[in-house]
Amino acid sequence: MLSWLRPKPPSWGAINAAKQAARYIKHGGSITLTSRMLARKVVAATYVKTAINAALEAVTRVLAKELAPIRVNAVSPGLTDTQAHHGMSDEARNTMYQRAEAALPVKRIGQTADIALAYLLLLQNPYMTGVVIDVDGGALLN
Repeated sequence: MLSWLRPKPPSWGAINAAKQAARYIKHGGSITLTSRMLARKVVAATYVKTAINAALEAVTRVLAKELAPIRVNAVSPGLTDTQAHHGMSDEARNTMYQRAEAALPVKRIGQTADIALAYLLLLQNPYMTGVVIDVDGGALLN
């Protein structure tokens, strides 16, 4: 069969990057991936994002075994005040933030510093591998 006709596995950037990077990371080093809470929270019309994030979280655990003793973990942030939302109108963004704040148990949306603390924990704790940390203000509780 011609090579261009042969089916190829899907190219998943984060997974391929992790596997390639593992060659250069010393034992006990760490790879931290980023997922989203859609992996475990049901939201209408997000089936593609949900499937991708669920797969990424499952692969985090597989890579933790496959690449050991390199540690592999993931952070799953909830709604966070980032540049990603600055393309929205101020009114739409503020309305989204206010609705989220009212629904979240912590009564505020995430800040980038909140998410960064999860990455630091996973990078610094040598006894954590195959873990997905939710940093979502309790969104998965709703």
